[in-house]
Amino acid sequence: MKKLSLIILLLVLGLALVACTAPTQTEEPPKDETAPVINGVKTIYHEIGADVPNFLQGVSAFDETDGNVTDSLVVDARNVNLGKEGLYTITYFAYDKSGNRGSKEASVNVSAPDVVDLTQPNYPAKEGLIKADMGSYTSIGDDEAELITLPPLITIEYNEAASTDLTWQTYHVLQLATNNYLRKTHLGFNVVGGGVSIYIKLMTSDGKLLMEREVASTMIWREVVIEIPETQRHLLNKPLELFIYAPRPTATPQSGSVSVSGIWFEGDKEPSIKLEYDEVDFETVYTLDISDLSNQFDSFDDEGKAGNGLMTISYQAETGVTIQNNGFNDWANVAFRVPDKDSEGDPLVLNEVEFVVIKLSITSGAIVKAKADWNSPDLFEFDGTKDGTMQYWMLPVGPNGYPAWAAVSIAASYLQQGTSSATIVIEKIILVKSIGQ
Repeated sequence: MKKLSLIILLLVLGLALVACTAPTQTEEPPKDETAPVINGVKTIYHEIGADVPNFLQGVSAFDETDGNVTDSLVVDARNVNLGKEGLYTITYFAYDKSGNRGSKEASVNVSAPDVVDLTQPNYPAKEGLIKADMGSYTSIGDDEAELITLPPLITIEYNEAASTDLTWQTYHVLQLATNNYLRKTHLGFNVVGGGVSIYIKLMTSDGKLLMEREVASTMIWREVVIEIPETQRHLLNKPLELFIYAPRPTATPQSGSVSVSGIWFEGDKEPSIKLEYDEVDFETVYTLDISDLSNQFDSFDDEGKAGNGLMTISYQAETGVTIQNNGFNDWANVAFRVPDKDSEGDPLVLNEVEFVVIKLSITSGAIVKAKADWNSPDLFEFDGTKDGTMQYWMLPVGPNGYPAWAAVSIAASYLQQGTSSATIVIEKIILVKSIGQ
């Protein structure tokens, strides 16, 4: 009997052991088959001749599994003609990590402007504008299109063969008039056409690209002003060529024409007279405190870092402010504040100030810009020697003098091609007036 009980006990234990060691099945998570939801879609109203609308502005996408997937948004606007009246449909698409696609349609209402002026414009009346029409030659990129040049008017006539060249080799090269455009920030021109887009590239004569852009060629004259990327502005002192691809290739070829009237550069104002600083000719009205680097409005954190540490700023009483750039590719600015009261507590009056003088040194490769007052639209780029030599940089102020409770703002970030680091040392910043004023 005892032997039978022992056998039964062993059987029970064996079954329990098998049950414990038997593999357990885990349920797979349910497959994500829910598409993202697109929000913020609305009817877009566009007047012919206005800037190309940003179809993605205000539109977002959310997925119940992946969360915010706005970065995946794309818009199909192939059927929209911004140069022709009509009601068009665009489609937004958003994707999640599982490949689910959400979509939503919207309408684009294109209307004619109230007043249509077909008078050929040339150059706008803007201060600091430099004309940049053609220099010594023009070059035709395709024999199937004709280029007619009567500066400042350039007209390109094209047939169906030219408009179907899907390699975008139907282009025309215009050599721009020789000039140093380093102080400029934008390229401008006027354009009129048959409603199709053109494509332009601004390049140096040795093949370096400054910028490229698709431009709406509407049936009325419109002014186009395109920003030149800050990383490429150091190339504006080289011989320049403008490539015009006209028209932009389409699935439905057509003959027609496009005209460009007036090509110019605009941006920073040119000082009327470039002065060299000499202590005997100027009187210091106020000296800025450059030791305070705690300005909440600049790009550097409390540890003096910007761009994840690729750019650093520090102050030493013996040398001043040192900015070290080890590859930062965006502008990082530092602002040196001017108080509204002097050391005795009296209101600080600076209406006599004519120039901001910055004593600094810059090594090769650095690109440095500054504003005499951070509320001013005038941005000046350093044009002195870049070999580490301590020198003076003079920035003119407005006709009413310098406003108290402002700041001298200095931006130093982008590096010239072929360089990977640069150092800027700022020894002092003073506000001065001419002797005898």
